[in-house]
Amino acid sequence: MSCVYKILNKSNGRFYIGSTGKDFSERWNSHISLMVNGKHHNKGLQEDWEKYGLDSFEFVVLEVFDGMIETLQKEKELIERYFDKGNKCYNRTKRVNMGPNNLPSNKTPKEMTYVARVGDTLPYFDRLKDNLENM
Repeated sequence: MSCVYKILNKSNGRFYIGSTGKDFSERWNSHISLMVNGKHHNKGLQEDWEKYGLDSFEFVVLEVFDGMIETLQKEKELIERYFDKGNKCYNRTKRVNMGPNNLPSNKTPKEMTYVARVGDTLPYFDRLKDNLENM
């Protein structure tokens, strides 16, 4: 199971579009870890994280797919639609990547049920952790 997601900056309306074949929570935690440590690959997203802080960001699942081909096609479609060289869309290019963050998780569909709810938002790690513990 894979998904296309958006990281929304609620303070200024800017957003980042991405995808993952991993567990939804793994990918969000990866973004948080990179931003907390000042090492996110997206400079604009990193700068806004430092300016506005954790509570200004929300992770939203846009669409869920069974395979990565469809997921990457949808990610590409959305990036091409919203790409504006960094004004509202944090994405710096129209390119999509099939890197380690897109590789499927080894978790079973039952363990990944949290991924499957389109429209879910996760504004910060504690809420994510609580949701996963209460599954």
